[in-house]
Amino acid sequence: MLIFGAVTIYVLIELKRMLYERYSYRGLDVIIALAIAWTVLNYGGSFALQSFFTIVGSTTSVSAEVVTTVFWVICIGVFGIIDTILGIMLLMQGRRFGVPLLAFAAFSLATGLCEVTVILSFFGLLLFPVAYIALGVAFLRPEKRLEFV
Repeated sequence: MLIFGAVTIYVLIELKRMLYERYSYRGLDVIIALAIAWTVLNYGGSFALQSFFTIVGSTTSVSAEVVTTVFWVICIGVFGIIDTILGIMLLMQGRRFGVPLLAFAAFSLATGLCEVTVILSFFGLLLFPVAYIALGVAFLRPEKRLEFV
């Protein structure tokens, strides 16, 4: 899971860079920074909690399950809020971006709404890879530049 968190952080940094270099858009800098910070807190905190409860032992197994479950529910809810804001802000600036980035925005919004409810977060797990595939297409799409001869 720590590797997945590192890859997610890398993708978010590249998204921030792409938005600035290709579209001269800095409107998501704060949201992306929050997403990176929350990713570090989620994966680092999950690792720390699991390590702590593994070292302490099985005498507190019920409380360990409750604490980690509450932590994950809070993390899923906050990720949902961040994804929803990310999707809304990208869709509001839709004229600037191409179709793959707008598809990412729509799937990010849908994923965020599923994650916010926590109960529907399973559907968010299904939409999350689709959103990142759309983002991958946006990354791989060649940049359109004006060429002066």
